[in-house]
Amino acid sequence: VNSQKSTFVAVLRQESDRGASRDLAVLRFDIPRKLYTLVGLSALSLLAICTVALTYQYNAMYAQRLSQLELMTESAINLVDHHYRLAQKGEMPEATARASAYAGVSAMRHGADGYFFIWDRDVTVVAHADKTLLGRNFSNLKDTTGFAFVADVLPRAVRDGVASVVYTWKRAPDSAATAKVATFRYHAPWGLYVATG
Repeated sequence: VNSQKSTFVAVLRQESDRGASRDLAVLRFDIPRKLYTLVGLSALSLLAICTVALTYQYNAMYAQRLSQLELMTESAINLVDHHYRLAQKGEMPEATARASAYAGVSAMRHGADGYFFIWDRDVTVVAHADKTLLGRNFSNLKDTTGFAFVADVLPRAVRDGVASVVYTWKRAPDSAATAKVATFRYHAPWGLYVATG
C-alpha cells in the first residue's frame, strides 16, 4: 500500500513538474517576441500619457474660457449696474437709464463674432446685437439635443449671481451643431440676465 502511495505521489509530482515547465515555456519569449512586447508596451504607455496630457490641456482651456466669459459678463453687468445707480440717485429717469444700459450692452463685442445680450425676468430679449430678436421670449429654448439649457442655467444665475452652461448650437440652419459655453449673470435690482457665450 505504501509503495502504491509513493508511486502515485511520484506520478503526480512528475505531472505537476511537466505542467509547470509547459507553463514556463509559454512565458519564455524569443528575442523578436520580447522586442514586439516592449514596443507594444511602450506604445500603450505613450498613448496613456498623451490621453492624460490632452485631458489636462482641454480642462485648462475650458477653465480659461469660463474665466474669460465671467470677466466679460462682469464688465457688462457693471455697465447695467452703473445705469441702475444713476437712476437710483435721480440723475436720470429709470426708463432712460435702462435704455442706455441696453444700448451699451448691445454694442459690446468680443472676439471675431462674440456679443452680449440681456433677458428680462420673463426671459424676453431686451438687448441684443441682432435687433430682430428684441421682444422674443426664450424661456422654453432648447439646444439641438433637446437639453433645456435656459431652464438649467437661469436658476443657478439667480442663486449664485453667475452661472455657466454648455450646450450645442447651430450658428446657421445648414451648419453642423457645435458645443458652446455661455455665462449668465443676474442683476437682481432690475431682474435682468446679462449673458455672452
